[in-house]
Amino acid sequence: LAQVVVCAHALRACRFEVLAVRAMSLTQTFQSRPKAVDGRQRYRPQADGGEEDYAFHTNIHSDTRVFRGNTHSTHTKKVFEKLSGGAVNDSTAVRRVRRERNTKTSIFDIELPKPDRVPVDLHSHLVEDVAPVQVAQVVTQTDAFQPEPPAPAFRVQKSGIDASTQVYDGDLFHFDIEVRPIVDVIADKIMEQSLMEVQEEMELAEMGKFKQKWFRRQKEEMDAWKTLVEQERAFHRETKELMSQESKRVDREADLLRKLEVLALAEQAGSRTQVGQAFTDLSALQAFTVPDAARVERDVFPFLLEQANRDIARMLDAHSVVDGLILNVVQSTAAVHRAAHEAHRQVVAKRQANEKEEREIMKGNIRIYVDQGGGKGKLPIGPVRISTDEQPDDVHESIMAWLQENHPEVAGQNPYGVELLIGDTPMTETKQLFTARAGQITMRAKDPPPPPTPPEEPPPEAEEGGA
Repeated sequence: LAQVVVCAHALRACRFEVLAVRAMSLTQTFQSRPKAVDGRQRYRPQADGGEEDYAFHTNIHSDTRVFRGNTHSTHTKKVFEKLSGGAVNDSTAVRRVRRERNTKTSIFDIELPKPDRVPVDLHSHLVEDVAPVQVAQVVTQTDAFQPEPPAPAFRVQKSGIDASTQVYDGDLFHFDIEVRPIVDVIADKIMEQSLMEVQEEMELAEMGKFKQKWFRRQKEEMDAWKTLVEQERAFHRETKELMSQESKRVDREADLLRKLEVLALAEQAGSRTQVGQAFTDLSALQAFTVPDAARVERDVFPFLLEQANRDIARMLDAHSVVDGLILNVVQSTAAVHRAAHEAHRQVVAKRQANEKEEREIMKGNIRIYVDQGGGKGKLPIGPVRISTDEQPDDVHESIMAWLQENHPEVAGQNPYGVELLIGDTPMTETKQLFTARAGQITMRAKDPPPPPTPPEEPPPEAEEGGA
């Protein structure tokens, strides 16, 4: 910061020096033209001190021409005197200072550094930003130019007084006639919105009924499932009891086999005395069976076991029968549910198709059903585009033309034309078609026209000279 301040003051001193030189050039004149000094050294002479003195004299901090502090009239006067070699008496250039200022430089005389100049990029504002243009080649074959219209015929300039015509109310505009299309559109829109709301209410009612049936069916299925779960739990408990009884029997048989093995080993290893003593001790401990108990085990237990096996076999048969019945019921219920779902899906699909057809009828796209005869049902034909502005005869003719183009076999069956029916009633007005329901628009052949009446023969003229 100090170096910047010093540089600023040096520049300011140089500016004052230039001003002083200009002032001197204005106040002094030369007797002869200035000439170059010959014999002057090319470089600055060094002082006795060597490089240090030279660096001291060439340093801007030690240069006597650089002034530090205030640069007002006093300093300017001193600079003028030093450059001119004496006092300057020009009162217009420099005024005399009555009181010398203090030569000591004040810190308040040093100006603050100027803010740094931040360069701003103006390229985006000076140079036009040209966006690339998307170009695509398109080949187009133009039509031939239309012939130039002929020049209008010459019309003689009018002269005289223009004729006038009085137009009364009702001559150009009749409200009852002009308002009829608007009223028709409003009425059609109201009817369309009403029919749509009624259809939505019917659909919501059907959805509510289906939801109740579905919840009832789910509850019945849940009750049936709970019953099956309880039966399965009972069967599992019985199975566990039978398995525990069988495991106890196997354990008893294993204990008996071990006792027999011990007895055989005792007979082989010991004497009769030891065997008899052991038999006596075991008898005292009631280790051997009682004869009555042995008879019970021999006679009663096999009978009980056989009876138990029969009961178990009957229970297994009953379980298999019940499982078969449940399986049949579940399969029949599932089949009924599938059939009901398929029937409901067909009903919904038919209703959606009817609603779509009715919307198309409101738009003017009608579908005609033709009876094929022989129990084959009705053949749908269409859609055929009609308009409310057409008359019934025009509608019949347009439908006949459409049949000749798209269904020539049906058109061949009706050589004299066709006639539209709404249900069983012939159509009398075109707007009746726009309010018809799906499947109500049918068609029948027109009756052949009556044979032409032969012209009446004129009566024979009376012969001349007759009675």
